[in-house]
Amino acid sequence: MTVANFDARYATLRKALQPHSVLGYISDPNTDVEAQMEYYLTEYALAPAIVKYSTDERLVVANFHSNKQDQAMLRAKNLVRVQDFGNDIFIYRNVTK
Repeated sequence: MTVANFDARYATLRKALQPHSVLGYISDPNTDVEAQMEYYLTEYALAPAIVKYSTDERLVVANFHSNKQDQAMLRAKNLVRVQDFGNDIFIYRNVTK
């Protein structure tokens, strides 16, 4: 996937964010290298929002690669889906924040 394609996946979410929003991040990559690369691309795509590699923020951007998210893992992290932005990009809310 090119940077431009990755950037395009986040276009709808980027438009919905307030500048300098702070978001957590979660993904379901196949490898650690892929996870790190996609995290950096997400930071780039959503700038000037701040994206932290954590689910401890009130809102968490989810970069999933399939329609079958691990619901048990999401519940364990106290995450509830807020909105689907298409292209397997979602916003979740941490219900403990």
